[in-house]
Amino acid sequence: MNVQNEAMKNDPGSVRFRRDSNTLVTLGTGIIIFGLWSIVKLAGYLIFDIPIYDESLTSEFDDGAMNIVMATFYVMLIMDVLVRLYVGLNAISEGRGKKNSGTYLAFNVMMILLSIVSVVSVIWVALTADNIDLFTDYYISLFMELSSLVISIEVYLAALTVRRHKVDEIVRRRAPDAG
Repeated sequence: MNVQNEAMKNDPGSVRFRRDSNTLVTLGTGIIIFGLWSIVKLAGYLIFDIPIYDESLTSEFDDGAMNIVMATFYVMLIMDVLVRLYVGLNAISEGRGKKNSGTYLAFNVMMILLSIVSVVSVIWVALTADNIDLFTDYYISLFMELSSLVISIEVYLAALTVRRHKVDEIVRRRAPDAG
């Protein structure tokens, strides 16, 4: 069977493989966009002079300690963007048929776990907040965190399906013909 016929198979496994490969490309792009959104959001806070943190909680910090806290925050933001870029680019690459190591899936699992923690913390802060005016901000944050969580889970599931199909194809090709 030539490559063109192999690619055009319409059995349920092949259709699911093509669908999940396309899903990996689309969702990989989504993960990258969520990383870029973090930068855009921070830039918006800084440009419009919107507080990033509750200043009443940091009143006991001196300037040196606050600089360390902010430096740590920026390093974590950069790491988040880089991990999302790595996972997104590898998901796109795997969706396009290139061979990838499982490292990006390990980072994706880490993103899933951190997203779960983030969703829970946004819900907790929204429920315990004294300032009802910030409800819209919490709602938007929750929506963004849930969207990021769903995309990360979808990438993981699609990657597993694509990899399983590739393994099944290798096993099928190596099996002796029953004829």
